Amino acid sequence: MISDRYTGRKPDELKQDETALRSILTEAGTSFKGWACACPFCDDKHPSAGIDNGDGFKYKCHSCGFQGDVLDVIAKVDGIAVAEVFKRLSRPQQ
Repeated sequence: MISDRYTGRKPDELKQDETALRSILTEAGTSFKGWACACPFCDDKHPSAGIDNGDGFKYKCHSCGFQGDVLDVIAKVDGIAVAEVFKRLSRPQQ
């Protein structure tokens, strides 16, 4: 699971990590063209999604409407609730 790779990271710190968000989305099946990408969560294969760096890095797909920060994306990719992502992050690193 992707969430297991980020064990020990503080959620607020992870929300500011653009590299982590891009890496997770790439692993989920998308590729970027600058800030734009095709959404790995819907059938639209045009670059209708992207990352906004307003208050922390956020992902948004204008086709299917999915949006969220890195924790929401991890939850979506792993198929778990955001609360479970927080639990996994809070485990001590091994």
